[in-house]
Amino acid sequence: MRFHCPAEVPNAGSPAVALSGRFPRACIQGTEAHSDLENKLFAVNLLDIRVGLFYQLYGLFAFAMLRRVGGRLLCMLPVQGHLGGQPLPVSTVLVVQYPNAEAFIRMASRPAFSAASILRVAALRHFRFGFTERRDAGREPQARPRPFRGPSSFAIHLLPCGLGRGHEAQADGLVDLAEVQRVAHLVGASVFFAGHTAARVASQHGPNEPPRGVSIAPELGYKSVLVLEAQDAKALHELLESEAYAQATRTGHGDWAVPGDTLLSARRAL
Repeated sequence: MRFHCPAEVPNAGSPAVALSGRFPRACIQGTEAHSDLENKLFAVNLLDIRVGLFYQLYGLFAFAMLRRVGGRLLCMLPVQGHLGGQPLPVSTVLVVQYPNAEAFIRMASRPAFSAASILRVAALRHFRFGFTERRDAGREPQARPRPFRGPSSFAIHLLPCGLGRGHEAQADGLVDLAEVQRVAHLVGASVFFAGHTAARVASQHGPNEPPRGVSIAPELGYKSVLVLEAQDAKALHELLESEAYAQATRTGHGDWAVPGDTLLSARRAL
């Protein structure tokens, strides 16, 4: 496993304090042998928001600090319903781009972030969080995101399998991203974002702390994340109901299927 651990920051809170309030130090732990912590990471946040106003106030502070470390908001998708698979308490899916693991550590180590996180804790019933590497060639996040224009429907597919392409995917039991993109194109849909889980927030070993590498934030719990987009909700429905999509994502009822996925519908916000 690869680690990216911060240097000591005098008089500063730590990512662990900001995320859990229990452990004074944290690091980013690669979860794959090939995890690249030096380049872009996309944090997928599955949020069950209890008090919207508190989360809006938290966002004002957090997104400003995110921009200071070179991060960007890719999308904020309010969930409309559960379409299939395992039920999951989530009202909003948030995808955020960081330049690298160090940028996240620098942001979360600031006292202002720890203070703002009090609002986040008060705002949420539950949350899950994980770093992913992007596997699609989708649009880049804007420096100052604006509301999207025009109708658009989204489906968020959380999967227990990693992402691959073609023969690699078939041989290794992975989601075939190339086939997903091909099938989506046939019905007028597209892959807005495809992320493969790459890292988590873990503890550094110290007095009265768990051993190094123990997760200290609620983990994503899925190996890959697909965000599918279409201007017409019927196109998404056709895609998700197709046998070709089920085989490409290893869902459905065949002997190729892997249980444990969650499928959500969403609309555009940011």
